[in-house]
Amino acid sequence: AEGAGVELLCLLWLQTLFVGFRPMPRTTLCRIWECWLLDGSPKTFFRVALALFELAEPVLMGQPLEQISEILRTYPAPLDTGLSQAELIPLALSVKVTTSGLQAALLAAESRARLLRDSGHAPWHLGRPEAEAELVLCQQTLGESRSSEEELT
Repeated sequence: AEGAGVELLCLLWLQTLFVGFRPMPRTTLCRIWECWLLDGSPKTFFRVALALFELAEPVLMGQPLEQISEILRTYPAPLDTGLSQAELIPLALSVKVTTSGLQAALLAAESRARLLRDSGHAPWHLGRPEAEAELVLCQQTLGESRSSEEELT
């Protein structure tokens, strides 16, 4: 089961536009949909997913995949306090979904991963050849996207 991508961990959220995410309060869900309808872009849902990962990151680090999946499915206390409309929506709206932002996030994640690996507290996915290949592919994709953006400007 190890090696699942982040897209599998948030698949239910995105497939159901967060309706299938039971811990989400209805008022927060309605506000997410309102933002989506007003903005007209599916980026709203990606921003919310990234905000949920950001809120859960301290709890998720170092956990096995099965535990990560369960935590993200149930969002147990004290994580569930972050699901309030007043906390989640501003955090989600502060997340910018751009190529340069994704590149910066990737670099920050690589740095954190190296620190964890060097300290001997590496999470389950580090050091696997598949993870290294995924990282290289992600870096190449971001590099190609950045080149395309530069050609447009």
